[in-house]
Amino acid sequence: MWAEHERLGDLFHADRAPDTTVVRRADQVELDIGPGVTRRQLHRSREHGIEVAELRLEPGAHTGAELGQEIVIAQEGVLTVQIETDTVELAEGDSLRLDAQCPHRLANNGATASRSLLVVSLPASGQYGH
Repeated sequence: MWAEHERLGDLFHADRAPDTTVVRRADQVELDIGPGVTRRQLHRSREHGIEVAELRLEPGAHTGAELGQEIVIAQEGVLTVQIETDTVELAEGDSLRLDAQCPHRLANNGATASRSLLVVSLPASGQYGH
């Protein structure tokens, strides 16, 4: 058996340094991806297969058709999510997970800007030539 001060997890991760990455606000990439649409990449790791981004939509703006496994969290305003022929309205604090195989678009049909948090599943490093 092992000594009392050892934990079971130590057997699998002994002397392993924590895997931590800090991305400062000044280093985050912000892109205007369409009229009234801004996407700020908060954190992206192909190695871990994840991206977190903030999406800002001005009134009347939309992202266009996209493909991607993602979770959308409405933070400010109202967000309209169209998934194929279905439409869902998200209010502040609501969240939704989208299937990677369903074309979708995010739109702001409200009178004020909306802000959402996106958590996106990326292809693993080395897949699709990336």
